[in-house]
Amino acid sequence: MITFTPLSGAARSSRKTPLAYLLQVDDVRILLDCGSPDWCPEEASSSTVKEEDLAESAYHWEQYCQALKQHAPAVDLVLLSHGDLAHSGLYPYAYAHWGLTAPAYTTLPVQAMARIAAIEDVEGIRDEQDVGDNPTTDSDDQQPEGPSSRSNSVEVMNPSASITSRSRKRKFVATVQEVHEAFASVNVLRYSQPCHLQGKCQGLTIIPFNAGHTLGGTIWKIRSPTAGTLLYAVNMNHMRERHLDGTVLMRQGAGSTVFETLQRPDLLITDAERANVTTARRKDRDAALLDCINSKVPLQGAELEEYLAKERSVKEKEAAKKAAEERRQRILEADEDDTDEDSDSDSDSDDENEVERALGGDMDTSDDAKMPKDRKRNSSKATSFFKSTEGQVQRFRMFPYVEKKRRMDEYGEMVDVGMWLRRGKALEEDAETEEMKELKRQNAEEESKKTPQEPPSKFVTTEVEVQMACRLLFVDLEGLNDGRAVKTIIPQVNPRKMIIVHAPESATEHLLESCAGIRAMTKDIYAPTQGETVQIGQHTNSFSISLSDELLASLQMSKFEDNEVGYVTGRIASLASSTIPILEPITALAPPREGSRKLLRGHMLGSRPTMSLPQSTMIGELKLTALKTRLASIGVQAELVGEGVLICGAAAKRGALSDSLEDSVAVKKTARGRVELEGAVSDIYYQVRKEIYGLHALVAA
Repeated sequence: MITFTPLSGAARSSRKTPLAYLLQVDDVRILLDCGSPDWCPEEASSSTVKEEDLAESAYHWEQYCQALKQHAPAVDLVLLSHGDLAHSGLYPYAYAHWGLTAPAYTTLPVQAMARIAAIEDVEGIRDEQDVGDNPTTDSDDQQPEGPSSRSNSVEVMNPSASITSRSRKRKFVATVQEVHEAFASVNVLRYSQPCHLQGKCQGLTIIPFNAGHTLGGTIWKIRSPTAGTLLYAVNMNHMRERHLDGTVLMRQGAGSTVFETLQRPDLLITDAERANVTTARRKDRDAALLDCINSKVPLQGAELEEYLAKERSVKEKEAAKKAAEERRQRILEADEDDTDEDSDSDSDSDDENEVERALGGDMDTSDDAKMPKDRKRNSSKATSFFKSTEGQVQRFRMFPYVEKKRRMDEYGEMVDVGMWLRRGKALEEDAETEEMKELKRQNAEEESKKTPQEPPSKFVTTEVEVQMACRLLFVDLEGLNDGRAVKTIIPQVNPRKMIIVHAPESATEHLLESCAGIRAMTKDIYAPTQGETVQIGQHTNSFSISLSDELLASLQMSKFEDNEVGYVTGRIASLASSTIPILEPITALAPPREGSRKLLRGHMLGSRPTMSLPQSTMIGELKLTALKTRLASIGVQAELVGEGVLICGAAAKRGALSDSLEDSVAVKKTARGRVELEGAVSDIYYQVRKEIYGLHALVAA
């Protein structure tokens, strides 16, 4: 038996988020998504709204959080489909405080994105306001008796009411450390990776598939030995985006069909949020957005033009001033370099003249005096033991010293006046006595008292209505299925039973009417509200049994999809050493009863009692397109002629003669699960029959 209860995000609901559903398959309880509500809802500004309605809307998460807190310790499995706050935002808090420690599964991108989204959310809320982690007692309970405390007598007389109000106002926001610990415990799977669960969930198999819409978005396929195949598919996108592929549920291209592995489930749980919405093509949406950006709002008003002209003139003045300063600085530096070079050349020539006058006309001495200059001039060409790279200047390690350039004028070296002023001020401070210092301090205090004090001020808020001169453009870039896609995908999936969730009243009714108009669509469609429980099927008791080695050796297994099936006939035996019964093969027929012997004596000689023979079973559904592909691979030509008929053999060729009909076979699908093979007995007949058997799992009796 399957039991489904929407904790939040139900059908016919005004609030579509968060998403959280409790699915019970026999004795296993599965939590599908665990989203967080909007902890900071916008307040309604209308004066017609009552205060009670405002309070209820402000704390709308109370019912959902209480229900999740009640069911969390009994949950056996958690499945997360998307990595946003609406699908997995409350999981860290429930994991840390409410006992939601059951094994959780998702894909690696969903785990990473959900962690990032939850951390950003909790940090922003905790930095902005108090979430009520440590609730304290109200000070009103400790007020003395008297007239001033009569207004609060209700709270004093009924403390439980104050506790309830405080618990309602609390926001269940986890810490950053709790977020890291919760998502670190989540098990990650790859797409199309089957996971066979153990423990209490033994027998269940979960497989994730690509859902689109978000990075790592998942469609969960749950296989149960008693309940069949369950499909949980919410917030899908069948269109391929620039950064994400579309859902695997619908194949892209001409003649889009549903993925065979996800076709015909026993139960489909899907959303109908956008069942009554038609989305434009992506090309048109992109064009609308770009056209709006290119055609901006025209500037109308002299104030804007005046402001732009003023800003432009200020920038031009600043640029001109900066350029003039740079030009003046370059001129000053060039003048200083010319002055230094002239002074150095004059001093060198004077020294040389003095040396020549002192030595007289001795030419040898003059040559000796010029030698050091030549050596100094060629010192750069001398051999050095320091390593250097070719093409680079040799640099030696020296203590960092910057020699200040002495400035000269016509009166000699220029004197730094600031240095003398600083030195004089330091000497004056050293010569001051303690009385002088105290007098200066008092004078400074008196001067500070004479300064006018800052007048008192307060913060005043006023609400002013401003007429906005702007235009709004809505472009749907959410990346979700629209009404046309939902009405196309669901009939092709063709579930045996369906549950609608995550939809407003209008969208739910629209999808129900659309499904009711399809003849082949199931009539078992449910749309439960929040907290409503839906039961599907009957409770099934499952038992464990072991197969003996002799029975396993005699089985003939046939492969079907991902499993192998076989027909078993045996006898149950119990052993004292094991609590699980064993199925053994039947070695001999049971002896006939005494009453049957008497009946046999009255029959004629040679007559035998009729016995029912076991019949073989074929599992699977034949698809003529798949049969045509297999026949083409072995060289048998086949052609579809319509109305569920496939012609195989010589008759499928164009311009075939009437004599070639003997080597032809027709395959017909008359009803669901019934296939007819018509034609003469020939090699083509046996080849086609063999391929038909190959597309099914034959369970021999």
